[in-house]
Amino acid sequence: MMKKIISLCLILCLVLGMATACAKEPAKSEGNSAQGVLPLKTGILARSAVSEEESEKVIGEHTKSHVKGDMTFELTFYDNMSSMLMALQAKDIYVMILADSVAQYIVAQNDSLMIAPEREGEGLDQNTASYQMMIKEEDTDIHQMFNDAIVELKEEGVIDELIETHINGHTDGSNPQPVEIPVIDGADTVKVAVTGDLPPLDFVAADGTPAGFNMALLAEIAKKANINIEVVQVDTGARAAALTSGRADVIFWVNSNSCSVHGEIEKGSDTPEGTITTEPYFSESMSFVTFKM
Repeated sequence: MMKKIISLCLILCLVLGMATACAKEPAKSEGNSAQGVLPLKTGILARSAVSEEESEKVIGEHTKSHVKGDMTFELTFYDNMSSMLMALQAKDIYVMILADSVAQYIVAQNDSLMIAPEREGEGLDQNTASYQMMIKEEDTDIHQMFNDAIVELKEEGVIDELIETHINGHTDGSNPQPVEIPVIDGADTVKVAVTGDLPPLDFVAADGTPAGFNMALLAEIAKKANINIEVVQVDTGARAAALTSGRADVIFWVNSNSCSVHGEIEKGSDTPEGTITTEPYFSESMSFVTFKM
């Protein structure tokens, strides 16, 4: 899902404010020290089909038009949440870009962290993460089943109930509980990849048991579509490869609303070729996690 480009309009408006929130001043990189330029080191999950080089080029152009003074913007991409959180705690990075519910969960579990406040008067665009499921184009039957189930569950208010219980109910940092997916005799089996990288949406307990909102949603889809679901655990950055290789039939994906920046990446270019997505089942804004002041 789209996580490299999703915050282009947001993060640069907060760059100068973020610097003051760091637990210690970032060290000047060797390449910039002579010019006195401070890099704001920022972590982001590697979820995109767009290359890191292309992402950095676009963000770099946007930086030039927004950041003044002795600061630049430096991205580091991580394949999973645990490695990015470890990098933040080791101060290899100073900011993490996360979906709002994930940010609240992480901050509630870490006393030294906070969600960085918006600076007034920035004209901050309202970027959102829109959660969908992704399927290969040729798997039209699977796409139809999942899409129809999501639409019906939304219309019936079931997804709103799942959001309240499995997302809003865990912003205090409490761990999501496992959800049992029904087994239907004689039904077809669809393999769905989970990562555990977006608690409380996507969570894997210490014993390896998947839990959280996504599992609750899969349980409802299984009942609605009359299918069996086999859960496959993959790294965040390997989701697209799991789909295209056939390791999984369905993956969870994130898209964002468009924002205009210098050198903007073409809308939709973040989606791997040969794939299609379902209707969104949940949307939320993005947040920036950093050290408490």
